[in-house]
Amino acid sequence: MDNIKIGKYISYKRKQKGLTQKELGEILLMSDKAVSKWERGISLPDISLLPELAKIFNITVDELLNGEDNTFTVNKEKNSLYIFKLTAKAYKQVLYFQLYSKKIWLYVINLLAFIFIFGGYAFFSLQQYYSFHLDIIGLLIIVLGISLFFIPILLPIIKASFFKETEYQYTYDQENLTYIKDGRETCYKYSNFHHLYKSNDYCILINNSEKLFINLEDYKVISKFLTCPITNIISKKEKWIINSQIALTTLSILLLILELGYHIILKNLGFELIYAQLEYIIIITILLSTIICIIISKIKINLITTLSIITSSIIILIATWLISGNFVTQITYYSISPDFSSQLVLKQDKDTGKINDYHYTYLCFAKKTTSFNSSSIKKISTRWLTNDCNYISYQKADGSSGIYIATYGD
Repeated sequence: MDNIKIGKYISYKRKQKGLTQKELGEILLMSDKAVSKWERGISLPDISLLPELAKIFNITVDELLNGEDNTFTVNKEKNSLYIFKLTAKAYKQVLYFQLYSKKIWLYVINLLAFIFIFGGYAFFSLQQYYSFHLDIIGLLIIVLGISLFFIPILLPIIKASFFKETEYQYTYDQENLTYIKDGRETCYKYSNFHHLYKSNDYCILINNSEKLFINLEDYKVISKFLTCPITNIISKKEKWIINSQIALTTLSILLLILELGYHIILKNLGFELIYAQLEYIIIITILLSTIICIIISKIKINLITTLSIITSSIIILIATWLISGNFVTQITYYSISPDFSSQLVLKQDKDTGKINDYHYTYLCFAKKTTSFNSSSIKKISTRWLTNDCNYISYQKADGSSGIYIATYGD
């Protein structure tokens, strides 16, 4: 016997009769704690109590031990009126379910949000090269992107905060569900429902654009008459998986756009990646994101698998960075000013020792400004004199010393 199932059935029947645990216990000459243990599945009623308990609930002993009605309840209680209370918490769950049932829109909204955020930052960064108030335009685009990102998250919360608890009444028989809403009765044939969404506490029957809420126990009674497909309302774990898939997919697409944009446009305009190894990291990250998306949709995710995936990904990216450093032709020297307003980017050719000075522009890109005249430069050291001036000292191949001043801003 399933103690949990029987306990839930006792709880449902007790509430259906309008009894508290204490009142039911008094009828049976038991304590409310004993009734509570039955309903939680910790223990079962003594066999001597089963006939009396079944009589109170107007069911058979078999139904009590099976934890469900053997015959259609309405045949015994034809005029029963059932009530479902939709709370703000349940309503918010419904809103999130509706949101996640349209995953394609979540993918599109998140992708557009990040495109606007990074695109706006690009406009903001271009202000140093062009006028036309690109910094203001960039900030407006960034704000639009952030708004797009948070709207799907905040909208259900805001709607649920204004929602008032609603009570729905209904009756049912072997052919129809009669729903009472706003004082009007509407009769629905079971064959008219084209979908059913099921949670741990309630179900939603869909008839065209109408949503009918019923208790889970009532659904169990009428389920044999329903032919529509059933979908479980999304759980917190499923939401986490979907959010992870959206984030990974968005990351893959953004990095792919970045990689294509770099080779098609930025490279031809003289822009380079600050670190040459970043190109390997971008490609590996795209592949990893795609593989992880597939993995989390196929296997059971728990804390151990999540930590394993994150740890493995970090190890692969670190290994990629270290190994790819042996294949690139340039060494990068990078430093940021004390107030974070300027960034020094120097690239030294491994074969000739020649150094090029770059100015940081956007994200992971920089553009070459000048080259050192000397070749075979060794022992480089840098020091910020001010927030827009860096002192670079180096040793030439003949042993003599040289200096170079990198300046930024006005």
